[in-house]
Amino acid sequence: MTESTKHDTIYLQVCDDDESEWCGEVTWCQDRIHDEDVKYIRADLVEQQLAAAHDLLRQARESIEWIRHRSESQRVWGGQDWKYQFPHKQIFDRATEAMEAIDKGLA
Repeated sequence: MTESTKHDTIYLQVCDDDESEWCGEVTWCQDRIHDEDVKYIRADLVEQQLAAAHDLLRQARESIEWIRHRSESQRVWGGQDWKYQFPHKQIFDRATEAMEAIDKGLA
């Protein structure tokens, strides 16, 4: 198969009509013909997109870590314990939640 004949996406078609001569056969088409057609995307393209998404998540995590560090540095002594100046506590908490969500996605 040459580069010019590779399709990024195809649709797998399975005949489940017992009356059809094609019953039990699987074919494909570049276009979706029936609602039941199954979309198939070339694995190499999906892997590239997944790698790019992971890179973006890592970059986002680094940015969030920086924001989290900056908000952490905005603590003030409140007599008995450390307190965050408004709105840094909310920023710190949201950044922490975002980092945890990204870490789950990268795992």
